[in-house]
Amino acid sequence: MSRLSEVKLRVEAVEFLRLLKEGRSYADLQSMTGFSVTDLSRYVNGKVLPDLERAREIVESSGENFLVEEIEKRIERDEGGYIDHSQVVFSTKVLKRIPAVVAERFERAPDLVLTAAADGIPVAGKIADFYDVDCSYAKKEKETGVHSFLEASTILETGMTLTYYLPAGSISPGEKVLMVDDLIRTGHTQRTLGEIVRSAGADLCGVFAVFSFGEARQELEDLLNCEVEVLVELD
Repeated sequence: MSRLSEVKLRVEAVEFLRLLKEGRSYADLQSMTGFSVTDLSRYVNGKVLPDLERAREIVESSGENFLVEEIEKRIERDEGGYIDHSQVVFSTKVLKRIPAVVAERFERAPDLVLTAAADGIPVAGKIADFYDVDCSYAKKEKETGVHSFLEASTILETGMTLTYYLPAGSISPGEKVLMVDDLIRTGHTQRTLGEIVRSAGADLCGVFAVFSFGEARQELEDLLNCEVEVLVELD
């Protein structure tokens, strides 16, 4: 993690504390975090930033739990098992808190964030901004005006073919690529993007999604042979 990302993580830890403080006393916050009232007051009021170790502790424990609760409150599910997560991917309040959790989940900082159009773009953009790296996104159609593409295809159970296209040069050989999406349902999208990463000679250093269904996370981790992290796993 770069020095800039470390500072951002410390700032995000304070933002988590401020959110947790809403409607609570400092004594309540002390019982939740184990930190003294004096330290908590200094953090919340912006007088001092927690050191990196304490910031990580805040994000990993209290911050992540709070974020998961916020996300779960915002999703709706119908009888067919489909979810409406628009109030998550549209929420700046939620999206701004996700990158700090991602930084704690993955040891290696990426050189590039990759996603697929379209719902994964907001969260991928926030994570790329946190790491101060570019964010590239693949599409199911070739973009007009682009003459050369990286592409990969996956044959689905229905017999149809899923293909994604990414402008050539978007990924450089040897780059560490973090794949980000809003949802892992079948893993087909992530599998296809993984092929693009490897065909470019880059290193897929991990996959992150806000949601996953059933065993999709574990199956994808086994298939791609890399770490796959999810905030909320749905049945």
